[in-house]
Amino acid sequence: MTQSLLKKVEAYCASADKSARHKVTAAVAAWQKRHADLLLENMRVRSELLDEVNAPAAKAELDNMLNKQVPHQVETDYKKLIPQDASKGWASKAFVCGVNAGMIEQGQFDLSQLDPQVSDYLRKRISQPGSNGVATP
Repeated sequence: MTQSLLKKVEAYCASADKSARHKVTAAVAAWQKRHADLLLENMRVRSELLDEVNAPAAKAELDNMLNKQVPHQVETDYKKLIPQDASKGWASKAFVCGVNAGMIEQGQFDLSQLDPQVSDYLRKRISQPGSNGVATP
């Protein structure tokens, strides 16, 4: 979810002035690098969940959560990060992009900050014997 949110912010800032655009792009790339193992493991967990859910009602509920609720939450959070009036001029847009880049750089969107329990769970899965520090299904 956070990766989707940061990509939306990055897309918004793509049309900002060069320094704001590059700052956000670099911050998102650094965030992705910091979270590479967690993102991979999260994809594996998601795949396992989808594979194991057999009951039609449970499948529908999981599908609703992953494909409707999560995107809705991303959009809600995006609107908090990018105010509607932020597009009224390059200076305003550059400011908003700079603020968001700073928050990303400072770790405010790191999984360990946003959801420490999920972060711990994924890290435990990654560190299981035989994984050699690499995420395993």
